[in-house]
Amino acid sequence: MRYLIIVTTLVAAHGVLADELTVDSGTCQQQGVYCDIQSAIDAAEPDDVVTITAGKYELWQETLSIDKSLTLQGQGSENTVLLGEGKAPFALITVTPEAERVVLSQLTVQDRIVSGSPAMGPGGLDHKGGDLLIDQVVFRNNRGGWGGAARIDTLFGEVTIRDSLFEGNTGFAGGGVAVYNGSALELTIAGTEFRKNNAVFSGGAFLMRDVAQAVLRNLTVSNNSAGNTGGGGHVFTDTGSTQVSIESSSITGNDAARVGGISSLGNDVVVNITNSLVTDNLSRNNEARPDCAGVGIVVGKHTTLSQAGACAAKE
Repeated sequence: MRYLIIVTTLVAAHGVLADELTVDSGTCQQQGVYCDIQSAIDAAEPDDVVTITAGKYELWQETLSIDKSLTLQGQGSENTVLLGEGKAPFALITVTPEAERVVLSQLTVQDRIVSGSPAMGPGGLDHKGGDLLIDQVVFRNNRGGWGGAARIDTLFGEVTIRDSLFEGNTGFAGGGVAVYNGSALELTIAGTEFRKNNAVFSGGAFLMRDVAQAVLRNLTVSNNSAGNTGGGGHVFTDTGSTQVSIESSSITGNDAARVGGISSLGNDVVVNITNSLVTDNLSRNNEARPDCAGVGIVVGKHTTLSQAGACAAKE
């Protein structure tokens, strides 16, 4: 019920009355019910809601392409499961630049493997559109390049990930999610868990590159790993400035060759960590800084670290 209120508010804000299209392979002989997800997406008008009934949807070699403002809503992440069915050339869900507002809610995105060079795309979600809301979505056992589970590659807009789970995903950079090129992007990740994700290079749970503003709140980041730095997460910038706030979060049990917890790189990066638990992370090649290290990391009050001086702290 809470989600339906959210959708209604989003639609009403743009003065559009949304239609609901249903996907159900068992009853798709009925008028208005679709046998597959892409057919419903193609038939939808901008700002419509595509409701996917409970079940497992096998999407072998397919990508669900969303090229308009749309809500894709399941019946709970444990009930509506989109299966990538192994190797494929593209992410399981692709949002194109034409889509101004997209909502993904109450479903699981699982088992998509995108193989190729390190510059390849993500396994689960490739978002190049505008505003994005990911609400109560599970990304599990996906594999890709920039973003094992999800890549957010958009310059403008508001992106919110909340009450979701990233588990067992693998990427070259950003095992769970990679967000980059967002110099005018507002990013919020809240009430979300990252566990057992892996990055071959940096950012076991998440990686942020050239993101202007990000708020990470009430996160659980545990048992993620990276081959280079930032087992929990890595933040860096090549151009512009980046402001990241980590609040009321738990970052524990992560590991990397350098900096097991949170790492940062770049002259104009600021990462503020407040009211959080950052402990028991492992830096395999640098035991002195297991929890966090990098230019611009500010450890505020009520934050617990494994040991004094474990981070590049500024009071």
